[in-house]
This record gives sequence, structure tokens and C-alpha cells, in this order.
Amino acid sequence: MIRKHDGDQFYSILYHTFARIVFWLTFFIVFIYNICVFRLRVLGKKNLRSHFKGAFLISNHVLYFDSAIIAHIIAPRRVFFTAMEKTFLMHFIGTYIRYLGAFPVSNRMPYNILISNIKKIFNKGNFIHFFPEGELSHLNKDIDNFRNGVFFLAFKYNRPVIPVTIITKPRTSLSRGLNHFLCRVTVAISKPVYPSQFKHSTGKTRHRIKCMANYCRKVMMEEYKKNRNL
Repeated sequence: MIRKHDGDQFYSILYHTFARIVFWLTFFIVFIYNICVFRLRVLGKKNLRSHFKGAFLISNHVLYFDSAIIAHIIAPRRVFFTAMEKTFLMHFIGTYIRYLGAFPVSNRMPYNILISNIKKIFNKGNFIHFFPEGELSHLNKDIDNFRNGVFFLAFKYNRPVIPVTIITKPRTSLSRGLNHFLCRVTVAISKPVYPSQFKHSTGKTRHRIKCMANYCRKVMMEEYKKNRNL
């Protein structure tokens, strides 16, 4: 007779095994696509090497494959993605992104659940990724204003935020429609930004958080301008 505890443990092992299979199968497909189609070029990967206790990653949200690109450049280490709660309620998509390691974020989520998820990820030395712009703006040439959520968490955990700028370049030989899926992509990984850099800013913690968000956005805008013609 299987006890309830044994059954829960069995299903937990089964879930994590299946999640690994889904992740690595997806990663393999994305790897081929990134190399053969996007001709992916990565700059500044050395800025990730020293963060074995984990860090927050942020990037602009300009492609349907943004998350896949980020997972590719981080490998073999894992990155866990935040996603809007409504995405998890979608049939198939919600289950799929959960297997890939995403977890929901919303204003209604109990704070202790969010904190618990973050602690588990950092305890394993992995990265947590946020899109601070919020919504996807496909092939956007600008970087929209940032929301403060990830920067608040950076202050709480005293962890760095690493800006990752995704730069798209249309192929002049292709039609505009095809460029939605076949543009070239460069990814620029900037130096980590630490909460301690803003400890001398005037005002309350909320103001320091906003200063950090604005600074990271400025860094990414500069990377975009510098590398858009590569």
C-alpha cells in the first residue's frame, strides 16, 4: 500500500523529471534556432561569471523568443522567469512555462509565497529574470520606462541586477513580415548594478529604488545605441 506521503514524493519526482526533459528539449530547439536564424551574438558574458550566489537579470522585451534567448546565453546555469499570473491560466501555455521554470507574479500574490520562491532559487545559485517594461513590444527600438518591482527585491536581498540588452537588426534582403521572426540578434550583458551604489542618494528607500531603475534603463539604452549597427 502506498502511503499519501510516498505518493506525493513520487509525483514530485515525476514532475521534476518531466520538467527537466521539457526544459532541455526546448533549449536544444532554441539553441539551433538562435545559431541558424538569429545568428545570435553575445557581448559581455564575462559579467555573469562571478555570481555563483545568484542575481537578478533584467532585459527589454522585444521578441517572442526573449526568454529562450536569455536561457541560451545563461546555460549551463539555470535562469527562472517571472510571468504575469494571467499567463499561467492559459491552457497548455501555463503548464508549459511552469515546466520551464517560470513562476507567477501579481499584485494579489501573497508576499511570503514570492519570497519563498526567490529564496529557493538563490539557494541553488541560479538567476531570476524580470522584464521591467512589463509588456512585450515586438521589435521595439526604444526601451520603455521600468517598473520598480525587481529593484525593490534587489534592495531587500542585497543582490545585484544585471542588465541584458536585446538588440534586433532587420535583414535588408527580407520582407518586413519575415523580419518579425528572422531578424539578427545581438545581446549585450552589462556589468552588475548593486543597491549599494545608491545608498548615498537623497530621499527614502523608494527614491533609491527609482534611481536604480532609471540608471539600469540608461545603461541599456546606451548599449542599444552602441551596438545597434553591429
